[in-house]
Amino acid sequence: MLDTFRPFSWMHAASLAALLGVTLAAVSVRRRREPGASAAGGEITFAAIVLALWLGVTVWRLLPAHFDSRYSLPLQLCNLTSLVVPLVLFTSWRPLRAVLYFWGLGLSSQGILTPDLKDGPARPGFWIFWIFHGMIIGTAVYDLAARRFRPAWKDFRYAYLGLWAYFAVVLAVDLAFGWNYGYVGKSRPDQPSIIDVLGGWPQRLVPIVLLVSMAMLILLVPWEVRRKLERRRVEAA
Repeated sequence: MLDTFRPFSWMHAASLAALLGVTLAAVSVRRRREPGASAAGGEITFAAIVLALWLGVTVWRLLPAHFDSRYSLPLQLCNLTSLVVPLVLFTSWRPLRAVLYFWGLGLSSQGILTPDLKDGPARPGFWIFWIFHGMIIGTAVYDLAARRFRPAWKDFRYAYLGLWAYFAVVLAVDLAFGWNYGYVGKSRPDQPSIIDVLGGWPQRLVPIVLLVSMAMLILLVPWEVRRKLERRRVEAA
């Protein structure tokens, strides 16, 4: 029973609950600090751990005993976003924070709602999947709720242009080798996902682009509305 993961099962619900609990705990700890107190030490330590895990898992997947060209290369969007996590905590560079917010919450969240995962807790793949997706989404929420990142149009542009560059590269790679990195190739995920209802290839590339664009815009709208309301209050005062 623990060898296999099934979407929308008790195991799926427990994994989501664990991700939510750890994220809320981290945000709560950071926000309870005294004003002006630095959290850099803990964040740098966590970033170093994430980077070490990313490198370790990437090398492990590339070893001959585990290598499968369809899955092992670090070309999935979540692979790249998980590398952004430690870079955000190390540098706080705004373009990277934008990528983490829009790619993490807007796109990687789809991975935890409809996981492309077969391995249960008895297999390493389960833990690799949930730890890395949890770090992506958890850190994006943490950066927003605890470190006060507030996305704007320029952040949307950073993330959106970066996404188009990613799609251009990964689509060319998928077509050249018959892979499906970025889920823009000709094959479908093994597990049920939204791609199943988007039609055949290449027609489904159009709704994929539209849905991705809409998801990222939805993440921007509340912050732009908030800014406009704040400006109106200031002007009216």
